[in-house]
Amino acid sequence: MAMTTADVLVERLIDWGVKIVFGLPGDGINGIMEALRQRQDRITFLQVRHEEAAAFMAAGYAKYRGELGVCLATSGPGAIHLLNGLYDAKMDGAPVLALTGQTYHDLVGMRYRSWFPNVDVRGGGCYGNAILSRYPIVETSNIDLSIRFKKKRSVLHGVIRVREHDGENVDRTIHVFNMHLGLARYERRIQLKKFLDAHPFQGMQHDTPVLVGGDLNDVYGRLGELLRPAGFRGIDRRPLTFPAWGPVRALDAVFVRGGVDFIKLSRCDSEIARRASDHRPLVADIRLHPHHRA
Repeated sequence: MAMTTADVLVERLIDWGVKIVFGLPGDGINGIMEALRQRQDRITFLQVRHEEAAAFMAAGYAKYRGELGVCLATSGPGAIHLLNGLYDAKMDGAPVLALTGQTYHDLVGMRYRSWFPNVDVRGGGCYGNAILSRYPIVETSNIDLSIRFKKKRSVLHGVIRVREHDGENVDRTIHVFNMHLGLARYERRIQLKKFLDAHPFQGMQHDTPVLVGGDLNDVYGRLGELLRPAGFRGIDRRPLTFPAWGPVRALDAVFVRGGVDFIKLSRCDSEIARRASDHRPLVADIRLHPHHRA
């Protein structure tokens, strides 16, 4: 049987001399768990009661043994629970490797993904813009909106091919732009102008379906005034999204242009949405205009 990615990962840990992995099983890491089980004569998995304990145990192991400590957790909240132990390791300079999973794309319904990092996080890692789609993302690019001496900002552009089943299989193209704008009002105005003047948006036909959304930091809801002359349409009363634990500001927004219309814009209020980010996600229901055959 051919080796899986999980097999390669665990073999590399063994090559590095890792003897034990601290963690808690979960659906997002089933492949790694099976790879560990098949090699239990060469590497030990120690199951804990909580992911936080796994990270602290890996940190303690690294400090007192002088070897690489490894902790393992599933996706989402499982991975977040590792943070306290990882910061403990960072403060003491202990070598710790955290392994986390991701929900299977067929369960999320988002098989296609694109991501671009913008800002390095002080504690390690980075954050940026992402596009997840159930339809193929056939092309991606990043548009830099950064302003000198300010935090990096950009727009991630994805070209998505949507197949319609209306008697004939017709492929439709929709352009999605996920942007993260600056905190100051003057920053946002400059960044939006950069976006509107940039390729590929500048060369698009006005009837091309376009969706623009993201963390626009639009505290007072004024960005729609800048986008409206370019043909964009939005929702006047946007859902409150920030902070996630008790939203009082509508910082996030979605706008459309061309052959696409809004049906509804709502806020996700699930428990994981409250915990996974500092913003609540928006859910936009849209409809493409009917396809006119030549």
